[in-house]
Amino acid sequence: MTADDPPVVRGFQQERTALAWERTAVAMIVCGMLLIRFGALESQPLLGVIGTAECLGGAAVLAWAGVHHANVERLLRAGEPLVHAPLARAVGLGTIAFCTASFVAGTAILLT
Repeated sequence: MTADDPPVVRGFQQERTALAWERTAVAMIVCGMLLIRFGALESQPLLGVIGTAECLGGAAVLAWAGVHHANVERLLRAGEPLVHAPLARAVGLGTIAFCTASFVAGTAILLT
């Protein structure tokens, strides 16, 4: 940071948000790994596929969190607005969709 850089609000909001996205991504990866393992132990390939997709989604969210945090820092330094609501909604809806699919598939297996 140089003397010419514009002032940046130095709360920890951006760091907390980035860490929250990273925790979400890690939770997605862990759930995906559990689904893959359970699918392998119970000979349920559908759970393996869902788990693999959830792991890949979690990896994408983890990568996105790092890039997004760097972009937020850059935008704050430039004094530009921080509006990324559609992308955040898409990530949230994707997480909900994978969790719902996992729950439905797991429940169906347990009931049969």
